[in-house]
Amino acid sequence: MAKYLQVSDWILSNITENNLKQGDNIPPELQLSQTLHVSRQTVRKAIEHLASKGILTTIQGSGTYVAHPPKIHTVPVSSQNIAVITTYLDSYIFPQKISAIYDALARAGFLMNLLGTNNSAETEHYVLSSLLDKDFAGIILEPSRTTLPRIQPELYRQLKETFPIVLIDCNYSDINLPRIALDDREGGYLATKHLLEHGHHDIMHIGKLDDLQGIYRYQGYLRALQEYQMIPRETNVLWYTNETSPSMFLDVQEERVLACLENHSAIFCYNDLMASALLAFLQDHGIRVPDDMSVIGYDDSPLARQGTQLTTIVHPSVEIGLKTAENLVKLIHDPTFDANYTFTPKLVERDTVKDHI
Repeated sequence: MAKYLQVSDWILSNITENNLKQGDNIPPELQLSQTLHVSRQTVRKAIEHLASKGILTTIQGSGTYVAHPPKIHTVPVSSQNIAVITTYLDSYIFPQKISAIYDALARAGFLMNLLGTNNSAETEHYVLSSLLDKDFAGIILEPSRTTLPRIQPELYRQLKETFPIVLIDCNYSDINLPRIALDDREGGYLATKHLLEHGHHDIMHIGKLDDLQGIYRYQGYLRALQEYQMIPRETNVLWYTNETSPSMFLDVQEERVLACLENHSAIFCYNDLMASALLAFLQDHGIRVPDDMSVIGYDDSPLARQGTQLTTIVHPSVEIGLKTAENLVKLIHDPTFDANYTFTPKLVERDTVKDHI
């Protein structure tokens, strides 16, 4: 639903609930703009829309008044479509999350239109650009490669003015939009603290550099080390990006990884994909987990429960999907609703961490 239609709905709700009666002066444009967090241009368009239906009338130099309260207010059928844009569609933790979004939207009477970006900022830009002239009630967006600058930041401001948008799992550093996500700083902290509590002082981290989730998890890693008065060192951290799969990264960087492993007793991985690839890498090189090396993953994906049972941070995919859809629906009906929500992470202990003596 376009932003001006949301403002129209807000005014109509106040009329139908008798907060505004026939002949009443509605709040000034500036006040509505500040209350509903939209531009004055959006408010003006909403007023013009209601005036065209004979619900409001504007008297120059006096203000805008309720002319004829509507008998019935219905949301157009065409506004029941929600665009859901994720980085990936059918692998890792994405199917559970997407299924939860679908279920929550269906219960609220909305239809999901699913699109993928393959975690490409360029594809994300193309997909979002194509939505500007479409009739969607709202957008759920999982941002791609969030440490990189957006190709055209103005596009996101246009979308924000046009549609209710809720981000899922991550945010942009320079674009303010409501977000539903796990507290990844706390998750990185919990993972590293768990290793420290098991006597590991030389903890290696394999992080993802082009993803703010990776940066937040690294910040949590640093915080835990600092609490234990450990000095973080650049040589303790290996970074990879979306350009390279975890297994390819470990193969290409084999000598560097093995050299780094010699000085560490534990590893905190960016996610379970990297942890799973690392377990295979360690096995190939005769390094036993957890006897020789402790490993913690992140996300509690199905990979964490295949073969070696991985100690990991739980990513509540279903709960995040449900909450994102529910909050978007609330935002559609009430532009003043604060759709932000942060989940508290927890660690599940399995078989890949051992006390270090």
